[in-house]
Amino acid sequence: MTFASQTTRVEAGLGATWFSGLVETVKTKLRQREIYMRTMSELSTLDDREMRDLGLSSSMFRQLAREAAKQA
Repeated sequence: MTFASQTTRVEAGLGATWFSGLVETVKTKLRQREIYMRTMSELSTLDDREMRDLGLSSSMFRQLAREAAKQA
């Protein structure tokens, strides 16, 4: 009987660890998505002159937003 109760505790511990890891992954992905969307929104407000001044083109926006989100 002792084995059964110890096994249940171990399995519950692994399940809790797995679930908390899943929750952290989802939180991270949501935070990254928010940063990606905010960056895209801010970049899309730039006019042609501002983009030239910064050395950017609109084709670079997605990559820049991905990089910003990845650093979060």
